[in-house]
Amino acid sequence: MLAAVDAGRSWTKYVGPNGVAGKFPSWIHPYYETEMEILYTRDDMVIEYQGESWYIGEVVDRVVDAGDRQQKQAEKGTKNTVLFILTALWQMGANDCDPIQLVTGLPLPLYKDGRTRETLRQALEGTHTIKITTGQGEDIRTFLIEKVHFAAEGAGAFYSRPQNGLIHVLDIGSRTINAPVFKDKRFHAGLSFSFNWGWDTLKKQNKNADYVARQLDGELASKWGRDAEILVAGGKAAQVAAALQKIGYKNAVALPDAQMANAYGLYRMLEVAVKGR
Repeated sequence: MLAAVDAGRSWTKYVGPNGVAGKFPSWIHPYYETEMEILYTRDDMVIEYQGESWYIGEVVDRVVDAGDRQQKQAEKGTKNTVLFILTALWQMGANDCDPIQLVTGLPLPLYKDGRTRETLRQALEGTHTIKITTGQGEDIRTFLIEKVHFAAEGAGAFYSRPQNGLIHVLDIGSRTINAPVFKDKRFHAGLSFSFNWGWDTLKKQNKNADYVARQLDGELASKWGRDAEILVAGGKAAQVAAALQKIGYKNAVALPDAQMANAYGLYRMLEVAVKGR
């Protein structure tokens, strides 16, 4: 089985075979018994793994205190990332009998960090048994992740809609903004960079697309120029692309299904790597 999982700090997105695709919030909280049942649907999930249990996804909103909303994962390469990926594999229908070739994305700075990649590889490759409990019952599965592949976030967004020419990508994440460039479908290292901030790192009063566009402007103008062909990805892509257009970036456009673009592109990259197509 081929599987692509973009375990972002805000949302976990996944794409599998036969058009299977979906997402859930990257929210997690240790499991505890509640006075009344709170698991109503298949998307209300508790995952049990290695003797511990956690609420995963939207149900976390109903189990955290109003003043204790630290449900979003703090960083990549942690056990939380493994839990989100295993949950995504369950969501996309991975089963005990089908070894998995997995691809996942890393922000540009972490993608270049061999230690980060190796830590995550060791945590993911091998056999994993999980129990998922939802409003529809319990399900126990054992996954064999045969091999983990890594790609830089933003590259997935580009390869969701690859095209020739000099193409600039702005992947607006919750904690980082990746800005890779591709020339005739090949990565252009000299023009690529990243910002060490994202939508969720902004103060409440600054969480708007116009502010983000103004903060991006200086570096984009000096490195890319305002006439650059820019594809914008991420959950806020449409708003940010429109804000960039207002300040002179006339060729900035949001990718279709921009929040899922990385996951779709990662899956296409995996198909090429594994099947050569």
